[in-house]
Amino acid sequence: ASFGQVVTVDASFEIFGRAWCVAELAAANSMGMRQHLKFRSADSLALHEGRLRSLRIQDMQASRPEDKEAILSRIPDPAVFDAEL
Repeated sequence: ASFGQVVTVDASFEIFGRAWCVAELAAANSMGMRQHLKFRSADSLALHEGRLRSLRIQDMQASRPEDKEAILSRIPDPAVFDAEL
């Protein structure tokens, strides 16, 4: 069976500031999972485009510092990871 992922993006695009969320999206993408992102509107996407293009996993937040450390420890090259976002 093939799987897909539907991601509903919040109006403020906070999902892209959470390390776990972005790491999970990247993992699904690397496994070849089809992804469908749902935005509030094309205007909201355009408004946040600059922020999305400059995402860095090191700048993202997690509930606990050790969670962020765990996420970063699984990423061999953060610069390559960021470029693939």
